[in-house]
Amino acid sequence: MESVCHLGRTPEIVRTLPVASMEAFRGGDPDRREGVRLGGIPERDLIEDILEERGLAAGLLRGFNPDAFRGDQIHLLNLEYRFPIWYLHNGISGLPVFLERLHGAIFVDVGTATLAGIFDDPWQVGLGAELRLGAQFLLDTPANFRLGIAHGLGEFGIFQYYLIAGTGF
Repeated sequence: MESVCHLGRTPEIVRTLPVASMEAFRGGDPDRREGVRLGGIPERDLIEDILEERGLAAGLLRGFNPDAFRGDQIHLLNLEYRFPIWYLHNGISGLPVFLERLHGAIFVDVGTATLAGIFDDPWQVGLGAELRLGAQFLLDTPANFRLGIAHGLGEFGIFQYYLIAGTGF
């Protein structure tokens, strides 16, 4: 098999510093409501996510167990620094796979789930890094792979390693 790759810059945006925030509120009968949840990346079926063209995006507090925190309201802030590593822009021989680019991201996630006010429960912090590969399958099926490591600070934090399909935010 032969693969050709081009190194160098393209006219795309080279470095970005995206910020995302999410708030969710739940009301109703206190005896019947489950509340809203906040936490890290759940286990996923990578192949199924690609075939169904779905994946994880925003709304995650990486470095914690999935659904680790519950409350009537959640508040989440995601901050990332993204940078290019390698612009591929080529297919692999005659296979129906087109690799676009490899880039990295360093992130900080800050969030809380609370039953009271926004500052009544502790805020949780997750730190980490990801390698992301953009690709196309069968000419019209986009896929973004994210290989990452995250660490939650504090007593509920964990080291989390993951490989998922998803765009981020």
